[in-house]
Amino acid sequence: MSITCKQCRAQVQHDLWVSGSHDCPLSLDPAEGESWDDYSKRSNNWRAMVLAIAEETGRSAVEVGREQKKEKEDE
Repeated sequence: MSITCKQCRAQVQHDLWVSGSHDCPLSLDPAEGESWDDYSKRSNNWRAMVLAIAEETGRSAVEVGREQKKEKEDE
């Protein structure tokens, strides 16, 4: 059984979803001490950026999101 992630539209196995193991490339983890409003704004900006790059390059948003997260981690 699989579940469709509402953010990235990926098919995620139920056990991975329930355990929280799906690292959605279109969502970010909240920063420590960050308000809900700030987190929402930052997440919306992230999602818009990933979707724009995906559209511009013709690549999937999942692929672009993973690539962008990796680049951000490497900084």
